[in-house]
Amino acid sequence: MTYTISFKQAREHNACPNKYAILRQALPEYGDDDPIPITEILRITEIGEALWSLGYCGQEGAIDVLRRFALACARHGEHNADADNYAAYACSTTSASAAANAATYVATYAATYAFERQWQKEKLKEMLEEKIDNTL
Repeated sequence: MTYTISFKQAREHNACPNKYAILRQALPEYGDDDPIPITEILRITEIGEALWSLGYCGQEGAIDVLRRFALACARHGEHNADADNYAAYACSTTSASAAANAATYVATYAATYAFERQWQKEKLKEMLEEKIDNTL
């Protein structure tokens, strides 16, 4: 499955105006209702925007990707109680947007070094492209 979000959906969910403007400028070929692959958002912006988009895309399975990503970051990074707590929350919530927020916090807490951020982007891209099993 390709996870997508449109510019219209992003606006309806109060996307960050600055990041929205960056995406609009970088993706002129997409109209208001056109589905934008979240992998494109990940390529252009920071990981937080891709996670946010995944949380609001409304597609089945998105919450599972967010949960798996939160767990992967908590397990991969330096041991951090805050990251562990947010990963646990991401796995327990039934709200995709709440899971997206928790996954963003986990990524932030776990990414203490630049190489960790690169690993996170690659891991999320793999999950979005279904190169790994996304089931819990």
